[in-house]
Amino acid sequence: MSRPRVGIVGGGPAGLTLAALLSRMGVPSLVVEHHQSLPTHPQAHYINARTMEILRHDLGVEGALRRLAPPESKWSDFVWCTAIRGRELARVSNIPAWHDGSTSPKSPLLRSACRPVHLSQSKLLPVLLSEAAGADVRFSTSYAGHKETDDGIILSVKNADGATDNVCVDFVVGADGANSAVRRDLGIGLAGRANLSTLMNIHFSAPEMLLPPQSAMLSFVFNPAVVAVLVAHDGGEWVCQVPLGLETPAAFSPHSCRQLVAAALGLGEGNAAAVVVHSAKPWVMHAQVADRYGSPSGRVLLLGDAAHRFPPAGGFGMNTGIQDAHNLAWKLAHALEHGDPGGRLVRSFEAERRPIAVQNTVRQPVTPPPPPPPPPPWPPKHLPPAPRPPPSPPGPGPKTTGRPPPPPPPPGAPKKNPPRGGTRPPPRPEPSS
Repeated sequence: MSRPRVGIVGGGPAGLTLAALLSRMGVPSLVVEHHQSLPTHPQAHYINARTMEILRHDLGVEGALRRLAPPESKWSDFVWCTAIRGRELARVSNIPAWHDGSTSPKSPLLRSACRPVHLSQSKLLPVLLSEAAGADVRFSTSYAGHKETDDGIILSVKNADGATDNVCVDFVVGADGANSAVRRDLGIGLAGRANLSTLMNIHFSAPEMLLPPQSAMLSFVFNPAVVAVLVAHDGGEWVCQVPLGLETPAAFSPHSCRQLVAAALGLGEGNAAAVVVHSAKPWVMHAQVADRYGSPSGRVLLLGDAAHRFPPAGGFGMNTGIQDAHNLAWKLAHALEHGDPGGRLVRSFEAERRPIAVQNTVRQPVTPPPPPPPPPPWPPKHLPPAPRPPPSPPGPGPKTTGRPPPPPPPPGAPKKNPPRGGTRPPPRPEPSS
């Protein structure tokens, strides 16, 4: 295999999408992932229409993903209920009317020919990995640092046996997640709100025969035993998200997780043993965007969750990361093939993608709006004050006749109407002869 031109730290959706796109463009890359293999925890699961456009037109995997995904009839709704087998409180559809015959420019059908897909990240990643044929993907290998030189970047990686390798690459892309070591080495901070909430994600399976047919992707469960959000995947696979109150993650033993899940499903004590808990891991919710998307030289860049950390609402995390990779891949390929004087093309990645990340944190603003300006003084300082009118000269007092005023008319007396035409003017003086 030829020398890698791009070193990618992290083998998640953003990192593997970048590796796959670079492979299509003939650019060899190195992907280092500290986990031993691809994850089995579902994690992110909603692939929106724009991401599907990339996966369809640039990687050609739309058909494979749709064959893996459950049909839309199984995930078309959001439901509020007391339990999956309990009382339904409300239901709304989360899929727009794609084929309603509308000709409005706002119709989803006219905005995109691709429909979204409900597919867990654990099923998407193997497809992306298979498309990264031109990449050297190393599991059980962690990032150990980097050093920029005149000839390139020395990327240091630590293998599973503890030995450190130094690899010379032209670009390093940190796609190593929300707690990115590459971002930390670059000294880049995060703007926004951290630690909004902590959730325990419980990945489990339950026999489908014990549950009613599903048509909801998300079920918001409220009952005295548990408050949770359940994500329904295909084949009886679920994720239960439970907010942590005063509990610590250590309090979520396999037995307690099974009891919480059984309460959310409404199975009762007798069927709780049918629940199989695969894993439980805490997850901290943030709404933050990196201050910068790379080093001053533009040769070390941040991608995906390393550049932005979103709440789960809207599924922005994975989708924004894949779309980041799509924006960056062709720019790196062009810069490596034709040069990029001053790094202007690669630097446009931050100029184009960071505002999108800021916009996607609209539910939790990244930066508070500036305070409104104070009202202008009145009268304005640049205008002289209006002159006051001069005081009126004292006029003569009321004429007196020495006689008391007439008494008021008695009650009920008719009012004297003035003559027609109003008050008669005084007679004009006769001219003197």
